[in-house]
Amino acid sequence: MNRITPTETLQCGWRLIHDPDNRGKDEKWFLGIPERGAVSAEVPSFVHQYLPDCHGIAWYQRDFRTGLRPDDAHSAFLRFEMADFLCEVWLNGAHLGVHRGTENPFSFDVTGKLNPYGENRLVVRVSKPYTEDVDGYSFLEIPHRNQMPNGILPGACYDSYGIHGAVTLALLPKARISDLYLTGNVQTESINAVLTLANDYADSIPVRLDLLAAEARTGVARASDESHLLLPPGETVLRRSLP
Repeated sequence: MNRITPTETLQCGWRLIHDPDNRGKDEKWFLGIPERGAVSAEVPSFVHQYLPDCHGIAWYQRDFRTGLRPDDAHSAFLRFEMADFLCEVWLNGAHLGVHRGTENPFSFDVTGKLNPYGENRLVVRVSKPYTEDVDGYSFLEIPHRNQMPNGILPGACYDSYGIHGAVTLALLPKARISDLYLTGNVQTESINAVLTLANDYADSIPVRLDLLAAEARTGVARASDESHLLLPPGETVLRRSLP
């Protein structure tokens, strides 16, 4: 039986503004960016698609209502597919956290901060160094592949930054597999699994973990494993091997 995760994608309706003097935090733009100087945008996008040659720091804002309702069995998560480079996020004025990276996904638990029955305001500050240091980083200190800190040359890329992956709001079970990493061992003909289990409840709960390995071509099951455990609150990393 397929289980579908209720999800909403925040693609249209964004506002975007450049912050060349790094005034936004002092002026509390995380409560709402200035309308003067802001442009309409969609996400995913790079800042320079809407604000050419505006390096350094930019702020995205999205006002939205949601049909998702966290309950006793589900938590609400705000998920970012990608953002480049330093990304700081607020929801309804509450600081969710900071992420540093370029191509890796990240998420925030917004269960207690989301307004399921009214307006919500999501504000995202993104920054990236160029010819000048930004937020304590120089261009050479961060992942940039073949990008140039300024301008462009044959074989190089523009120094782009922004929210260049989808932003989604999702309801997830409070007890779930939050990460799975698989490797194969040709000598032992086995599959090694590293699983991260999440428990958003306040207390430990009993869970059953079922693993099944089948041939991709035929669907025929080749190995299985069943385990029972008391899952504590937070994240638990387990290692299993099949067969």
